[in-house]
Amino acid sequence: MRCGLALAAVVCSTSPLVPLISAEASTAPIKGIAVLVDGQGAYTDASALVQARTVFNYVKSLKATGVQLNFPISTPSATSNTFTTTSQAPSAARLGSMIALARSLKLNVQVRPLIDESTLAPTYFRGDLNPSNVATWFTNYLGVLRPYLAVAKSSGAQEFALGSELTSMYQNPYSPAANPLAPRNTKLWASLITSVKKIYGGTLIIVHNFNALTPVANTKFGFDAYGPVTSLGPDASVSELTSAIKNNWTQGPSQAKYYTSIQSPYSSDYVEEVGISAVKGMYATPWSTKFTNPTIDRTIQSNWFTANCNAFFSLKMAGIYFWMISFPGYSANRDTSHDAPNWFNTSVEGAVKSCFARSK
Repeated sequence: MRCGLALAAVVCSTSPLVPLISAEASTAPIKGIAVLVDGQGAYTDASALVQARTVFNYVKSLKATGVQLNFPISTPSATSNTFTTTSQAPSAARLGSMIALARSLKLNVQVRPLIDESTLAPTYFRGDLNPSNVATWFTNYLGVLRPYLAVAKSSGAQEFALGSELTSMYQNPYSPAANPLAPRNTKLWASLITSVKKIYGGTLIIVHNFNALTPVANTKFGFDAYGPVTSLGPDASVSELTSAIKNNWTQGPSQAKYYTSIQSPYSSDYVEEVGISAVKGMYATPWSTKFTNPTIDRTIQSNWFTANCNAFFSLKMAGIYFWMISFPGYSANRDTSHDAPNWFNTSVEGAVKSCFARSK
């Protein structure tokens, strides 16, 4: 079964997973907000910076220490070897200005390109890519990222997510059953990373779906935290949720290992996306975002955010990002009370602030 979450798609599978080895300890954790920077065709460079300042000031008001700048890059099909950027994405120069602005506000910045799924849906998502010429795919992937890597360096971004949810490019679905998640394209990833490090010297992160954890050498590990909790209902306590989520991350539930056993220390691992819709029943399908006349229950979001925060601090991880604030969609006056996936301008802000007020 495959499941999607807009630009934050995830996959559902019960395949066994390979071990994950975390790197050595790091410093204070990053407490961040994911910002989806799209819809850029509606802005001039000047007006985009005005909106960016509005969004970043809101992020700061939540006591966040970091911001994750997500933006789309496009590929024509799941088998294509080419990439483009569209008017929906910021130019490299505009993104550089946004990075510099965020850094001036003392925010840690992660740059996170996402392959847009509008040309892949409904049959495929970004984790299903099967390029006809893999070597050409990697060459062109570096080409589309190159200007963004350059401005990430020149503008002071501390982290760059080199791949996000590209499951089929990390692991081999056709390997023997004894090792179904064997690393894939390892030499091509190694060559790409060598080239990237000549352009950008910050932290490189490879982001995985919650159930497809095949590490890529010489990068930090990140995952999108949409692992289902099927054993608990909407009235579960935060403590119960925390235990279930932490168990998912470190051991996997008894029926299916959504996460591999992440080996301690965890302090170089990033929780790249934490999100859930404010609807009862979402603990079992936290990636779901489409509903017909849902009954909004902000307690679902608030408890989920708090439980994920608890697990994050308990495991002393490197960074956590709550998904998400849309760059063109944010306004201090926007009423999101009936918008199940969104949480800004609602009572859930309190859970985010409480998480970010913590140091352990």
